[in-house]
Amino acid sequence: SLVITGEGRLDAQTRNGKAPCAVALAARAKNVPVVAIAGSVDVSADDLDAMGIRKAVAIAPTGMPVEESMRRAAELTERAAGNLALAIREDATT
Repeated sequence: SLVITGEGRLDAQTRNGKAPCAVALAARAKNVPVVAIAGSVDVSADDLDAMGIRKAVAIAPTGMPVEESMRRAAELTERAAGNLALAIREDATT
């Protein structure tokens, strides 16, 4: 009933054949919603929609050095997953 995908960075290149876009397009064909978790998200909501991704959350806060985000990957990923779950729940109630 839901697909969760992800990658290091969701950006303009994602539409050009990266796995999350292919996963989202396949899920869209089956009418299954897709959300994503990525190290960073550098696309607009319209771009996400064009890729077939309803919501995306970044693991690392904007401006965090890569070395720090890698060192804190488990903590940051857990936080991002929680934020994504909250966003999904909010969408379900509106």
